Amino acid sequence: MVQKRCFCTNHTLFDNREMFKIIKRTVIDKILKRDYIILAIWTIGFLLLASRFTSPLFPNYYGADASEYMVRGQKILAGYTLYVDSYEYKGPVLYYIQVLAQMLFYGRTGIFLLQCIFHYAIFLFIYKTARLIIHRKQAYILLCLITLFFAITLEKGNLTEEYSLPFILFVVYTSIKYMMASGNREFPWQLGLI
Repeated sequence: MVQKRCFCTNHTLFDNREMFKIIKRTVIDKILKRDYIILAIWTIGFLLLASRFTSPLFPNYYGADASEYMVRGQKILAGYTLYVDSYEYKGPVLYYIQVLAQMLFYGRTGIFLLQCIFHYAIFLFIYKTARLIIHRKQAYILLCLITLFFAITLEKGNLTEEYSLPFILFVVYTSIKYMMASGNREFPWQLGLI
């Protein structure tokens, strides 16, 4: 078979099938990585079943702390002054996260969407940290085990841990990645510090 050459760039011309393979390999595979899609589906499924306060599957369920946080966010959005008109003992960041959720969609739906984003980051950093050390299948098994333990501690959803864990896990991931890149794969005391 004779290959044709492009007159302007002197590159070999491809037929449509070869060009599609190149596009698929470079663009589509990078945009739609299988692991990221699996993690997104895993996150939404987990929250639908485990976060009873914000899940659309449990519309009449009320959580103690979760309800308080949502009400405080709604009051701030309505013009109340935090710690003056409405007092709760947590720091202000949690309540402004609730305000952001209420601005997205009033009620539980906005909180559920924010939870999806934060939990996706949690599961992503757990998975990526595991992938630094173990293979893909083992990382998914570890993620399943951690998710089971996380479901127990999640209680009813919309808790402070959900909003702080992505930042903590980011630090853990970047620290372990940095230590692994240094070339010395044996650093038990440094991992103990993390």
